[in-house]
Amino acid sequence: LPSSFKWGAATAAYQVEGAWNEEGRGESVWDHFTHLYPKNVESGDRSNPNSTNGNVACDSYHKFDEDIKMMKIMNANHYRFSISWSRLFPDGQAKKVDGKWNVNEKGAAYYDMVIDTLLENDIIPLATL
Repeated sequence: LPSSFKWGAATAAYQVEGAWNEEGRGESVWDHFTHLYPKNVESGDRSNPNSTNGNVACDSYHKFDEDIKMMKIMNANHYRFSISWSRLFPDGQAKKVDGKWNVNEKGAAYYDMVIDTLLENDIIPLATL
């Protein structure tokens, strides 16, 4: 490929983060559905009870630094990732309380660490909701 060609990786928070109920993260609509109706979700591994939900997923919440190292090895220039609304706003509602947004500080700190680690590795972060 020409040196001017830029490429990267992309993920969705639900599919890779895991840590579905850690550090203040609230239950998402998809968490609720997969917990309430696990038989409605196809899985390639019926012996693993977590294979029909995102409870653990790829565990990127705990292993994001390893994931970013792999992107660097692959010479990725960009990383498009989604931000879990329920990690930032555990009750699903973004609102001001006493003049301050009700953001989950631990959730915001996680995304700060991800973005900082990407930038340290010369990978451009592209965040989506």
